[in-house]
Amino acid sequence: MRRAVVTGASGFLGSWLCLTLRDKGVSVTAVMRSKPAPDSLFVELGLDRAEGVRLHLTEALTPEAISTADPDVIFHMAGVSQAGAANADPVAAYDANSRAVWLLLDAVQQAGSRALTLLASTDSVYGTTTQQGVAHDENSPVRPAGHYEASKLAGETAAFAFAASGALVVIARLGNIYGPGDRSTARLIPSLIDAAKRGVAPVLRGQALSQRCYLEVRDCIAALISLARKGGEPGICGRVFNISGARAISSIALARLVLTLADQAGIEPVLSARIEDPVTIRMSSSALAEQQLAWVETIPLEVGLSELLKDHI
Repeated sequence: MRRAVVTGASGFLGSWLCLTLRDKGVSVTAVMRSKPAPDSLFVELGLDRAEGVRLHLTEALTPEAISTADPDVIFHMAGVSQAGAANADPVAAYDANSRAVWLLLDAVQQAGSRALTLLASTDSVYGTTTQQGVAHDENSPVRPAGHYEASKLAGETAAFAFAASGALVVIARLGNIYGPGDRSTARLIPSLIDAAKRGVAPVLRGQALSQRCYLEVRDCIAALISLARKGGEPGICGRVFNISGARAISSIALARLVLTLADQAGIEPVLSARIEDPVTIRMSSSALAEQQLAWVETIPLEVGLSELLKDHI
């Protein structure tokens, strides 16, 4: 891989992906709608002035822009990434998570490019279960429960259609990704870290016993790059791969772990869910990625959380 395009480059995952690719000697075209804010992670990482990183400000990539960038891989990271935002504005979610996908793949096709497009999707498309220890694999039924999941699945459907007509496409269904620079307290781990640093009780908005799997951003990016390098190969191209942490942990256990690591074990989380709200579990198996990409999770949750509490980003 010599040249890459990254859409959604100014976001949390996109910023770390651009940095990692640049550090590996890949020439990066960083695509975003507008100039990154001075306090954004993208700027804090020095990517706005980094050699080997070219900013491209646009709503949507054109065939001409793709021809100019001449990428080996297009990492499509852009989109609405939070269920709450998707439910608040479903039209924007379907536009960003669905329509943008087929517009991009059509532009690649019109440019005559043979670049691989790696689409970042979500393991939320599997829905949730109430069964302990049941992990969804790539053959599990999809059960999107809201606009976020449905819009992501619609984008996947478009990608599969383009793949059937010869486009080089691979899809990564990502689990819950966390790490330095994610300041969105709408997500659980950033909200817990923020509360622990301030010495206040974190508020759990969902059921305390609901479980999710968490993957540190560096492990996620390692998987994405491995998938991009192998994505054009038979047996990998046109397929879906789960990329998720292997360990399921409940919201209450996660909150108590963060407080303990922050030496705030005397603080107890506040539970805000209604007693009748269901306890849900979402787990997806990354066994296929481990087998096909020789990728493994390397950063234990305790290590990743401890690093976040050190305030190094």
